[in-house]
Amino acid sequence: MRKYSVLMALGLISMLLIGLKLSASPTTASAIEAEQVKFEPKLFHLDNPEPVIVHIKFPRPYERNTTDVDPSTVRLEGSIIPLNTNTTRAPPEFIAEFDRYMVAAILWGKIYHMGITTPKPWVPTKIELEISGKLFDGTDWHGIGEIKILIPET
Repeated sequence: MRKYSVLMALGLISMLLIGLKLSASPTTASAIEAEQVKFEPKLFHLDNPEPVIVHIKFPRPYERNTTDVDPSTVRLEGSIIPLNTNTTRAPPEFIAEFDRYMVAAILWGKIYHMGITTPKPWVPTKIELEISGKLFDGTDWHGIGEIKILIPET
């Protein structure tokens, strides 16, 4: 009985110490949500894909943080890394270019997963894609945009 009480007391003390350590850890700022995420080309053809370029604008007061984006952390749909990245000052944008075949593979996966069908093959379908990353100071950011696609006839 005494052995059980000692083990229980040690367990409670260790839980208390872990809880104190967690509450004393510094909190990180919440993630920045992109104000605008635009995809190029305006209409993505799945049977003949083109490179996908994403333009990201941050909201105020973060609009000038586009130059602080760490390109090594940028991911499209959590897995695709950009081929190239760039920033512009006027307007302040972060631009990332992604491999067309990788993007097409993600889009095909979403089409099959969601069971998307179009009444006519020439009717564009909109699919949401998420882009995310970190700033050099460790602040997370993310944004969601829609890409228009043409699903080829099967």
